[in-house]
Amino acid sequence: MSDPTAVRLKASHTLTVTETALVFLEDARRRGDVCEPLDWIPEVHHPIGSSEAVIPDALLYYRRGPADGDSGSTLRTFVEVDRATWAPSVSPPS
Repeated sequence: MSDPTAVRLKASHTLTVTETALVFLEDARRRGDVCEPLDWIPEVHHPIGSSEAVIPDALLYYRRGPADGDSGSTLRTFVEVDRATWAPSVSPPS
């Protein structure tokens, strides 16, 4: 990227996504659930067919239930962090 504004926005967004991951990790530990640092995978490409794909800010794996047992359900979800920096009529850069 050569545009200083684009670089600043990208760096700021990356920091916000990382801070979001830390909140998930801290909350999981507080609840006794399982969510490890490698359960947060940023910007994973997911094909959805017809040569289209979605790239969320992160993919999160989270296991609800006791951290020391085998019980509990594993959740997998896309995470998109919106900082309201784009007007609805403006497409973000690719």
